[in-house]
Amino acid sequence: MIQDMVEAFDALAESAAISRLRYGSDVNDLGRVIRGTLQSSTAITAVVVPAPAEEIQRLDEHVRTRRVIQVFSRDEWKIASDAEQRRADRATYDGDTFEVQSVDRWRAGGFYAALLVRVTDA
Repeated sequence: MIQDMVEAFDALAESAAISRLRYGSDVNDLGRVIRGTLQSSTAITAVVVPAPAEEIQRLDEHVRTRRVIQVFSRDEWKIASDAEQRRADRATYDGDTFEVQSVDRWRAGGFYAALLVRVTDA
């Protein structure tokens, strides 16, 4: 079954169709995380689909009306963390910029399933 999943991923994945943007952490005088500087932009191989309604329901209400995609990849995604003073990863796809809202790790096959929401301040 795991081999079937890996083969399906390889068949459906798009190379260089999505770029992951990883940001550094910048902190202001009050200790709040501010827009970090872009550390890297990496083309990754991923399967990108519109997020199913049940997945969108997991998100905060204020972002549910935006375009939401689900990304399956072997690359790890980072969500925002106040404790680690880190911004969420962002990605460019299909002409839009998206920000990671949630990540689930699938141990079988070593995949990550991430929900990304279109941002308007890109």
